[in-house]
Parts: sequence; structure tokens; C-alpha cells
Amino acid sequence: MPKTPVATESVEASKKPRVAEKPDGYFDKNPAWRFSLADVEHPKWSVLDSHEDIVYDPNDSSGTAILHTFSKSIDGALMELLKARESTTWGVLLTQTGGRTKGTNSHHILMKNLIRDAQKRAAELDIVEDQLLSLRLDGTHRVFGILEEGVLNIIWFDRDHEICPSPPRN
Repeated sequence: MPKTPVATESVEASKKPRVAEKPDGYFDKNPAWRFSLADVEHPKWSVLDSHEDIVYDPNDSSGTAILHTFSKSIDGALMELLKARESTTWGVLLTQTGGRTKGTNSHHILMKNLIRDAQKRAAELDIVEDQLLSLRLDGTHRVFGILEEGVLNIIWFDRDHEICPSPPRN
């Protein structure tokens, strides 16, 4: 005859799982940025300054002698635009409206709706997301990235609103 297990302890079913934070709790938090996925090589969408930081020798009459070449740094305009948004919340940023088109200024965009060059570059960078967040910084400046728990993993700085252009006006 098979043995039947016997319970030696009583387990109370009064405990309920609790969530430490709401899944969309970051809407009430200030934004944060991460640059580990940032594209620093793309000629147009890099998060770095587009110009070389070179100090030429003022005593060289040919104007070609270089005293020092600095590493490129994060684009100053990008830095200022991001800093200006740190005092608001994700909830405000993701619900702001205005501009030429209907809807919110910042929103997720399906990868298939990005221009072909952006889709190709994303594949080169091994980005396999179905969508990216487009964060509007001003009239033509956008940041594209992956939003995870209130942190935007910035990939591109789109200075000319070309990665996913607005539809033409009617």
C-alpha cells in the first residue's frame, strides 16, 4: 500500500505577496540617464560632440602643429537639455503635448517605424528591442533610448529629428 504524506506543520494562507513598488512607479520619479548603450561612433546621432577638440600651436606659422588632442566629450547641448529635464518627473515628460502633431511629445516608437538607417544601425549595435523611447528635448532635438524602471538608456542624440520624422503637415 502506498504511503500518504502527512503534514507536520500547519501553513497559514493569510500571507499575501506585496509589491515593493508599483510597476509604473517611476512616473512619479525624476528621470535618470545611463549611457552604457550610447552610440559614440555614428556620424550624425552620436551623443558626443561632433567636432574634434584640438589645440593648435599658436607659434606655428603653418597652423598645422597640434599641441594637444582631447578625447571627444558628451555633446554640451545634450547635457544642458537633459539637465533641464531632471527637475520634472517621468509622468510629466511622457504626457507633455504640443507641437505640430497630435499626441504626446515623447513616446515609444516601434523599431519598424524608424528610418531604415536607424534600423540598420540598431542591428549593428545589437539592439533587439521592439520599440525605443523618443524623448523630445526641443523643436528638433530628440533622444532615443530604452526606458527601464525610470532610467533612460540613451542610444542616440537626434539633432535634426530625422530618425523618426514627424508626418508632413496637411
